[in-house]
Amino acid sequence: MHKSLIQMATSFGGYFATCGAMYALAHISIWLSLLLAPLAGGFLMRIFVIQHDCGHRSFFRHRLANGTVGLFCSLLTMTPFASWRRQHAGHHNTWNNIDRRESGIDIYSSCLTVAEYRAKGPLDRALYRASRHPLFANLLLPPFIFTLLYRFPFDIPKSWSRERRAVHVTTVGLVVVLAGLFWMLGYQQVAAVQLSGLAFAAIVGTCMFSVQHRGVRTHWFRERAWNRTDAALEG
Repeated sequence: MHKSLIQMATSFGGYFATCGAMYALAHISIWLSLLLAPLAGGFLMRIFVIQHDCGHRSFFRHRLANGTVGLFCSLLTMTPFASWRRQHAGHHNTWNNIDRRESGIDIYSSCLTVAEYRAKGPLDRALYRASRHPLFANLLLPPFIFTLLYRFPFDIPKSWSRERRAVHVTTVGLVVVLAGLFWMLGYQQVAAVQLSGLAFAAIVGTCMFSVQHRGVRTHWFRERAWNRTDAALEG
């Protein structure tokens, strides 16, 4: 318990302190405050890790504590906790299983085999390469996913009513928090401080996730040979 609280104190404390310093510098120059965006983004990545562990119910021993802290994290990471938790659990059931790859929505932990790529026509090959070009997939797309795409339950089954509702609740919570910050600090400063840190965290975090699952030495398994332990250690 105390280790978890220390991680929370350093992660949240570091993030809020950095954001406070950025707001103070913004009174002098917005561009000067942006120099601290990588530091804010680094602390935000740690907060996302806490949210991840809460989603696995491994950050605290008690389920309620994991759910409460995970929900609080989601207001900073802009990632709906309930829906992300369930989808991520499904990801762990299929990751690096070449026979159970997802249909294409997740471009960061799935890929085609060489034979599958060669079997595609010229247009499909071009679209596949363009969607996975580092400029698009690793630089432009991640901030869009966290700021806008996560505001809608577009890829959540209609039967997941609780998770779909959580997306809307998270969006409403974000609107309330941001509206309060806009009123107190001004929308230009809030946009510069909050979005710059989020953008940095989204870009770097997504790159790490992508390399982790699709690195040169990453091992892919057929269904008959797949198991969670080997996928976790080698996949």
